[in-house]
Amino acid sequence: MAARQDQTLQIALIVFAILLVGFMAFTYYFYKQASDASQQLDAMTDDRDSQRSAANNMGVENEQLRQWMGFEQFAEFDTVSTQVKADMDRMAGTLAEDKRNYRDALELMYKSNLELAQAQAVDKQKNKDLETKLREVEAGHQAQIAQLQADKEKIEQAAAAQRNQFTDARAALEQSKSALAKQISDQTAAFEQERTQLTSARNEAQEEASKRQRTIDQLKEERKQEDFSFEIADGKITWVNQSNNTVWINIGSADSLRQQVTFSVFDNEDTDAGKAEKKGAVEVVRMLGEHMAECRVTDDDPRNPILPGDYIYSQVWHHGKPQHFALTGLIDLDDDGQSDLQLAKDLIELNGGVVDAYPNPETNELEGEMTAETRFMVFGERSDRTNDSALRDTWDKMHNEANAMGVELISVTDFLNQMGYKPDNRAVNLGAGVNANDFRPRPAPSRGDLRPRVNYSTP
Repeated sequence: MAARQDQTLQIALIVFAILLVGFMAFTYYFYKQASDASQQLDAMTDDRDSQRSAANNMGVENEQLRQWMGFEQFAEFDTVSTQVKADMDRMAGTLAEDKRNYRDALELMYKSNLELAQAQAVDKQKNKDLETKLREVEAGHQAQIAQLQADKEKIEQAAAAQRNQFTDARAALEQSKSALAKQISDQTAAFEQERTQLTSARNEAQEEASKRQRTIDQLKEERKQEDFSFEIADGKITWVNQSNNTVWINIGSADSLRQQVTFSVFDNEDTDAGKAEKKGAVEVVRMLGEHMAECRVTDDDPRNPILPGDYIYSQVWHHGKPQHFALTGLIDLDDDGQSDLQLAKDLIELNGGVVDAYPNPETNELEGEMTAETRFMVFGERSDRTNDSALRDTWDKMHNEANAMGVELISVTDFLNQMGYKPDNRAVNLGAGVNANDFRPRPAPSRGDLRPRVNYSTP
């Protein structure tokens, strides 16, 4: 490829040299003829034929010169001039304007070719040096390959030894595997035997549990049918002052009593405090002694007034031991359709009781848990509002737990009646669904139904 480029450059140089020489000769000849023509103007008329011959020769030479320069034989001067300018711009653009001719252009190309040839000679020497280094590197690689081959043989020998050791170890492993398989088989048989025994024991336990559950269900059903609760009175009324609506009771500070505890009042002829008909309610206002306290009457029926000797009872308060409660559903104490859960909790805690479980006021999820100490579960309305689904789930869950644990269920109304609490104001919802019976006048009691209010005291 390099030799062909050299020949091309040489041919181009020769062509440009010939063209340049011809062009110079033509130019010289033209100017010579023009000078002679100027001097021999008069002789030209006589020598017209000879001059025509000379002109023809000059045309032939001019055509030959165009051909030498690479143009067509009869190319126009403007075409030649335009092409020469383009050639000079392309091949002699680095030359000054007065040096832009074919001869100087050929000289420039010659020098460029010479520099290129010298650079190629340098590159050839570099290639030769690189080839020498390559041979040296290949010789070093051969030595490395020989060393690697020797190392490979050593590794293969070590691998053969390792394979022998692996074969021995595998044989030992197979022997151990057989022993382990036998051991697993024996253990599996023992496990199956033990599982059979456990299954039998589990079936017996399940059968026994079913019997016990049936017994529990039967006892619960019998308990539901009982008319008595085995609840005893917490104390009794010892003195009544009808004029200022106060009473004294026979329990006080030594009985862990405190102010604001409320009691329901029932007749002294009733022995079952949990099932007795409530005749009134009182609230502790101050302690008068270790076993005496003053209470105000919060609920009283003029036709059946509170008398000395009447019993008092509270589901929440108990002598020296707090009662445990659970709350569920919509706890509405004043019939206004709004939850009074916090007020119910405060009432229980105020009366010395403990709330074990209740629905969270914000999420309606179950808070706390019922235990073996939980005595009562106060249940409110099972709300049917769309956004109270969590409250309904809590209601169902707590009822199931209460039934399973034997916790006594009481309604909000019974809870208020038995603990002797009376809301300050009962609300009546107004609107399209108002009931006219909520506004019926209360009939005045007949004179014969009233007993005179006098102060009583037990002897």
